[in-house]
Amino acid sequence: MAAIVWAFNPVVLYATFSWGAIDIIPTFFLLASIVLIKFNKRWFGIPLIGIGAAFKLFPVIFLLPIVLVAFKTFKHRVMAFLLGVLPFILIIAPFLTNPGFQSNVLQSDRGLMIYAAYLYIGFLKFIYFFFIFYTVAAFWLMYTKSVQPAKLWKYILAIFLFFYGTVAFTPQWFVWGIPFFIIHLVNQPRMRTFFTWVFIGYLLTILAFDAPLSIGLFSPVEPSLWVMPVAKEIIERFTQDSNKIWSIFHSFLAGALIWYAYQWSQGEKQKNG
Repeated sequence: MAAIVWAFNPVVLYATFSWGAIDIIPTFFLLASIVLIKFNKRWFGIPLIGIGAAFKLFPVIFLLPIVLVAFKTFKHRVMAFLLGVLPFILIIAPFLTNPGFQSNVLQSDRGLMIYAAYLYIGFLKFIYFFFIFYTVAAFWLMYTKSVQPAKLWKYILAIFLFFYGTVAFTPQWFVWGIPFFIIHLVNQPRMRTFFTWVFIGYLLTILAFDAPLSIGLFSPVEPSLWVMPVAKEIIERFTQDSNKIWSIFHSFLAGALIWYAYQWSQGEKQKNG
């Protein structure tokens, strides 16, 4: 069931085949790493994180949580973390001095979106919402004895929930988290209704894109779609500040993600008690 939903869901079809993004490749390496760890092949799974990050940086976000779950001693955690970083460094090393690589990969505006949700606390200092959550999650994984490698996908999904709620992502970024949503929805069918609202929030956020990056992608089938007005253009005709509209849409998505997380936690309580 999970494989069928993964292969034919509209997000993957749109972001991978129509958009033409490579995000499915690093997503594969992240999933493969988790599968290997689940079947007690930890030392083979960890390097896959670094390989995936060489395609897109996002798997690096999950290296620390995965290491904390899969390994219990400080020595093994340090060794595993270095093993995860090493393939990434070896692959990108030839390009580190290239100005284009530095500006478009290591310092790209999209990559820095993770810092965009913050609270100013004075003296030119900020606290970043995602990193607050990430730090708390890391401490929880480090000190909670009930943490299990078999549940690693759940911990990854929890991080994705907060990530999508606080980061202005582009459509293909949602491919990263879709496999973990699918696993959850197959295992807990009651969550499908709540995911519907998350999916609606995702659709609302991608309305902010121009025709060439949305309906225009299907112009090889019907050329008129390339110039057809889309939601972005229509909305911008009736408002002076369309960014507020897109912000409201993303706020709806954040609310739907919070509701999804709440319903998930309620289901876990009922199952455990």
